[in-house]
Amino acid sequence: MESSWYLDDIAKYMYENDFRPDMAGAQTIDTYTVGFSTDSATNAFLSRTAQLGNGLSFTARDGEELAAQLVAALN
Repeated sequence: MESSWYLDDIAKYMYENDFRPDMAGAQTIDTYTVGFSTDSATNAFLSRTAQLGNGLSFTARDGEELAAQLVAALN
């Protein structure tokens, strides 16, 4: 069975479209990703998702790195 990953497509759509047309200016959504103990293919996909969504991508291998990366994403 072949799977399809649409996350990067959704991130791109959210960055390129106005989600609050009732407000002045474009209200777009940036996408940040954090891969926790993920393989290189998944990390590449998450990085692409963040890039298309005008965000950043982070990776972590343990709880300590995960906490640090979440803080980095929020800053």
